[in-house]
Amino acid sequence: MQRPEACGSASILNKRQSIVAVNPGAASQEAAPDRIDDLQRASSRANHISDHGNVVGASEGMEGVRAFLWTNSGDMQALASLPSGSYSEAFGINNLRQVVGQSGSSLGTRAVLWSGGSVVDLNDLVPDLAVGTILTEAFSINDQGQIVAFGVSNPSLNKNRQARMDDHLHSGATHVYLLTPQSTSTAP
Repeated sequence: MQRPEACGSASILNKRQSIVAVNPGAASQEAAPDRIDDLQRASSRANHISDHGNVVGASEGMEGVRAFLWTNSGDMQALASLPSGSYSEAFGINNLRQVVGQSGSSLGTRAVLWSGGSVVDLNDLVPDLAVGTILTEAFSINDQGQIVAFGVSNPSLNKNRQARMDDHLHSGATHVYLLTPQSTSTAP
């Protein structure tokens, strides 16, 4: 494997020894690095690489910061923000191309899941989320669909009411959550 030219640092290494490097955004496998396009924006950063060589991160431009998925075939696609969101960033991807991260919305910054072409607020997927808890960022997802997320807890917060990022930072304790999908199949 050759070292990418002008590489600032290696960020993520997957099981196949592929490296995601920061500056320039490049996914390197065995030979010369592949440049990750920047969605016609000023800059991009890669945050994670799957074992299949798919990369997620964020691209920054005049419209703000937007999450992206770069596939090992060289295609790059912007990932949608939540409704009325002006910010999104992808932090993790599994081998099923399920992506996690965060998105701005009319309710503030929320932890999200991108799957099957849709973006979903993780706060809406957790039926027993404690009152006063808001999941703000999702960082990792494994192939079983388990997600590691940050959340803020404070009795004055409500997942259905607007909370600014400043509210998240100063309103309560931050906790790490492991979200495990419930089985939807029924036994015969």
